[in-house]
Amino acid sequence: MYWFASPLPTLVVAVDIVSRHAWYAWHLDLFESPAGVFQSAQDTVTIRIPERNQLNEAGWKNIRHDLKQHFGSLLDMISEANSSSRLLPAINTLARNVTNLLKLSKTPPPPNSASMTEQEGLSILIEQLEHKSILSVVRTLLEHVRPDSGAGHHMRAWIDAYEGMVLTAYPRLNTLPEHGPYGPDLEFAFAPKRVVETRHRLIEAGLDMIMLLTARHRAERGDEKRYLTQEAHSPNDEGPRLTVAKQPDWATIEVRLVRLRVAELGFPDGATTSEIIGTQHDTDQHGHPAPFTGGKGAQLGLRLCPPQVGPECRLEYNDQPPEERLYVAMKPISSSDGEPRIFVLEHNADGMSLDAVRARPDDKWQPTDLFIFCTQS
Repeated sequence: MYWFASPLPTLVVAVDIVSRHAWYAWHLDLFESPAGVFQSAQDTVTIRIPERNQLNEAGWKNIRHDLKQHFGSLLDMISEANSSSRLLPAINTLARNVTNLLKLSKTPPPPNSASMTEQEGLSILIEQLEHKSILSVVRTLLEHVRPDSGAGHHMRAWIDAYEGMVLTAYPRLNTLPEHGPYGPDLEFAFAPKRVVETRHRLIEAGLDMIMLLTARHRAERGDEKRYLTQEAHSPNDEGPRLTVAKQPDWATIEVRLVRLRVAELGFPDGATTSEIIGTQHDTDQHGHPAPFTGGKGAQLGLRLCPPQVGPECRLEYNDQPPEERLYVAMKPISSSDGEPRIFVLEHNADGMSLDAVRARPDDKWQPTDLFIFCTQS
């Protein structure tokens, strides 16, 4: 289940230690229906690896080719989802779901349904609804991916694995009404031990999917993979630290998220989106296309954030002060209504959230509005 719930392919290798020969297969090729394996009551499973898949020089060449195709098909999937203006809402919803699952995972489940309190029952219900939402979001994206593509095959396997893990903890998940009502007579079942065992795996699977859905923008910009770690705010108002792993040697560098008010960028009376981050039609000094380089942030040596900074920062920034709104300086993404939008991290009376706000080139921002930029040390 762990293999199939991750967007990363797993290489399964069988080794004959006497003859010193080995054969390989991708986990996606081992089973026609992962769901059939998950639903089996058997303690073991038989897998068959083709003899032609020998782990030799030709085999490694095929593996490299397969990996290129695999990630290419995933990027195609993301491109298709993005072109149909569904990517940003999906990332937004998944980030909210995973954030809530992280909060719920800090409280141990009740030992059984008979002795649980009303509050414990409500918590168990909410946890199930978050899982249903994640499955619904990914299934909706899958509807807009070619069924015969590698991405389609992988997405279906991810859904089967995620749902399979959830059902081991909540066997009646699929009987819950989609939109209520959830009255006092609602019956559901859960296995406390399995809830504890699967929580962290499901959260990791959700985070993997968020990273996957933002991978296309890293590929377009040549950006490295970034992971956020929590850091206390310093006097110069810097935000959380980003640890960056760079290919091919995976050396790490640090990138900080710097928070600046619009007035601090040099606009005491406010500024437009184009003045802050530039536009798609910006050019360099030679007149060549250089999208989003004409804003004041770029002039000050700052970089626009990759879009994954929004959801990752939302997951990490747990001590955001009440009433604060942080706008992510990023290349806007078109949403379902066709409007360009950027992420905003907000803490209001309803709690902490990740949302998206309209950012057309001529939209005006107030002098006190806070933006997050990236700066590399």
